[in-house]
Formats: sequence, C-alpha cells, structure tokens
Amino acid sequence: IASSELNIAQNLNVYPNPTKGLFKVSFVVDKIDNFEISIIDAFGQLIYVENKFDFIGEYTKDIDISTWPRGIYMVQIKNKYSLVSKRIVLQ
Repeated sequence: IASSELNIAQNLNVYPNPTKGLFKVSFVVDKIDNFEISIIDAFGQLIYVENKFDFIGEYTKDIDISTWPRGIYMVQIKNKYSLVSKRIVLQ
C-alpha cells in the first residue's frame, strides 16, 4: 500500500453521520490522481457516482440523499490502487 492510498483512508470524513439527508464528504489528495466517488445502497446498487481526473488538493462535496429511502449506504472512494469505504446512515 502506497502512502498516498493510506492518506485518503486516514483523512476521509463523511459527516454528519447519521444524517437526515445532507452530508459532506471531504479528504485531501497529496499527489495528482484520478478517483471515483460512489454511493451504494444496502442492496449493492450503485446510486451515485462522480469521477475526478488529475485532481490534487482538498476535495469537499455536499451530497443530498434526503429523497432516498432511509437506511445504510456506503460511500466509496476508489483510485487505481485502492478502495476506501465509509458507512452513512440516513434517518
């Protein structure tokens, strides 16, 4: 595992959790990288995806899932070498 991969895992924040619908995803990328942010529901269905190319710096995104069914979702950050997941609960 390269240090840049560990860095995303160490500084990935998904908050507030649990949420009523609006939550924030934030992390820092120290080297130029391509990555994909996705949200997967409890049934394993991909329900949100965003791709970033040649990105470096602090990534912050507000995501609104207030119209989705209550439950547990997985927020995943994936690059060429690794996958980091965080669970978020929609109340």
